[in-house]
Amino acid sequence: ALRIAAGGDAIDIADYHGVGVDEPMTSFWSVVDAINDANQLNIVFPTDHAEQQQLAQEFQRKSDVGFACCIGAIDGILIWIHKPYDDDCKEIGIGPTKFFCGRKKKYGLNFKHASHLRCTSSLPLGRHSLSRGNL
Repeated sequence: ALRIAAGGDAIDIADYHGVGVDEPMTSFWSVVDAINDANQLNIVFPTDHAEQQQLAQEFQRKSDVGFACCIGAIDGILIWIHKPYDDDCKEIGIGPTKFFCGRKKKYGLNFKHASHLRCTSSLPLGRHSLSRGNL
């Protein structure tokens, strides 16, 4: 899955591991589905104002610059990939344009990392959550 996410060619990966050419993408989506199904990776923004204030105070204590109204941080990276094959797109039920970043003019997977002092999570994300059903 990591080799696919890093732009590895499915045919090369299949040849190296002695599996069918469709197996790398099938395995990749199995990993993505497992990540999306892992409850411990769910990030839920606290709706209680007192809890938000507590998180902001904790964040301020840990912050080198003393941010007073921040409860966490988010960052991301586009992992460049080759344009997905039409057969792979048909299998997962989405088109290749869902993998295209108009700003960078590259195909890729958008990975986000969000954290606050009580939890951290790295998530593969598309325009929404990266999965077969909602891209």
